[in-house]
Amino acid sequence: MENKENVLLAINKIIEEQEAIIGPLARELATNTPGIKITKTGIEIDIDYKQAINNLSNTYKDIFGDIAVQVTRDILVKYKIDILARK
Repeated sequence: MENKENVLLAINKIIEEQEAIIGPLARELATNTPGIKITKTGIEIDIDYKQAINNLSNTYKDIFGDIAVQVTRDILVKYKIDILARK
């Protein structure tokens, strides 16, 4: 299993990278993503981390297409988290 702290850092980085591209909408989308909660103190996940990351990736993909998935993959490689299916 991946280190939970590492997973939360990766999720935060995904959101930050999407914010750099699309602005505050990225955080709003993340807030509405099933399994992810953004609080004043940080990010929490209340489902399996793989599902949470896939949900987040799919949320961005639904709006911005495959480039959003590539951003997620690049970050997961950096954090050594291998979960997204390659298509």
